[in-house]
Parts: sequence; C-alpha cells; structure tokens
Amino acid sequence: MLASNWLRACGESVNPGQHLVGLNDAQRAAAEHGPRPLLVIAGAGSGKTNTLAHRVANLVVHGADPRRILLLTFSRRAATEMARRVERIVAAAVALQNPAPLRPITWSGTFHAIGARLLRHHARDIGIDPAFSIHDREDSADLMNLVRHELGLSTKERRFPLKATCLAIYSLAVNAQLPIEVVLARQFPWCKDWQSELKGLFKGYGDGPPQGKGPKQSRIQSEGNAYLEKEVPKLDAVMEATIL
Repeated sequence: MLASNWLRACGESVNPGQHLVGLNDAQRAAAEHGPRPLLVIAGAGSGKTNTLAHRVANLVVHGADPRRILLLTFSRRAATEMARRVERIVAAAVALQNPAPLRPITWSGTFHAIGARLLRHHARDIGIDPAFSIHDREDSADLMNLVRHELGLSTKERRFPLKATCLAIYSLAVNAQLPIEVVLARQFPWCKDWQSELKGLFKGYGDGPPQGKGPKQSRIQSEGNAYLEKEVPKLDAVMEATIL
C-alpha cells in the first residue's frame, strides 16, 4: 500500500504541497525533483539540510515507503536531526496530531554506520565474522607503528618512514588497487628505497602484530593486503559519485 493511501486508510487527510511552504524556488525545485538522481551544489547557510529533509518528506507524502529510503549524512547528530525533521514535516502534511503511526526511516545514518551495518548483515556471505571490530585511523596508525617496532624498522640508521606515512602508503595501495611500486613512484618517491621493508611491514600489518600483541586483524584488512602482492593494472577510470 502506498504511504499516502495507508495514511488515508488510517483516517488522516493528506495536504499535498502544504509541507513545502517556506521553501524558496530553488529549494522547492530540489524537494519536488522526481525519482532521477539529482546533484545539488550549495554553500554554507543555504538550507541544504532543510531542503533534503523536505525532499525525503515529499517522497513519503507521494507514496514512497520510508523503510525503502536511504538517508546518509556525515554525522550521527545530523542523521538524528534529519529523521526528526522529516517526521515533523510529514506529520504536518498529513494533518497528524500524533506522528507515532508513521513508519520510521530505518536506513538513516552516517556513511560509516550504514556501511558497517551492511557489512554485518552480509558478513557470512563474504566470509567474515559479523562481530568484527573497526579501527579508526588512529588505531590503525598505532597498530602499524607496533608492527614497525617489532620488525626493527624504527631502529634503522637511516630514518624509516613514520607510522602515518606508512599507513598512507598502505591505504592508497589498497584503495586504488595499485602495486606498491607504483604508489611509491607516484606519490612517495622519497620512500622508494624502503620498498622491500615496506612490503614486509604491510604483510605483518595485514596478518596482525607479531607475537600475538594487539588485536588480530579482520579478513577484510588481510585480504586488502593481497592487493599489494598483485600486479594490478593502472586504473584510468574516474569514479563519479552521484548524490540522490
């Protein structure tokens, strides 16, 4: 049943258009845009959050099931505020005194939270434990430094790259699916003399710290390390991101 029909079945009246009152012409055009992708470029203070909330509310008022809407933001606070705004706007549009009957937007959250949720949901399909842990960048840098010390790379006569540099090299090689030789030549030429040592470091980092110290790495990170051992062709394609 369409959301608007479902609301009418609950005895609520739908007031199309009323929920968009207060938006300027550009904001309203974005909120009423059809199902095709739309990229909106706007500066600070231009009402981006308010426009996006009205766009989601407009979709719900016109029949979209809130449970099938994916709403992504950069912070948890923004995600919570966005969901509340949508609830208020839809409630006003359908003349609801109590918004409790409204179906929640179950797929609303930060990019990281939704990504982690999807990974946990499909974890067994890709061969990992759903109870995996996630390291932030600082955790990863500390682990890289631990392995660096264990391998004796921090006591070299010539200064070995610092943990942040090592992590940057590793991340670029894995994310761009490029051989470490290419990454060093393009982005870190001052580190290319350490190519062999860096490969050993990254293998230790992907397998977990030596002697069982520190948390064991997940298969995601270990398999990411496999990219470093392959001759991956140069990626010339440019990935484009579309904001829906």
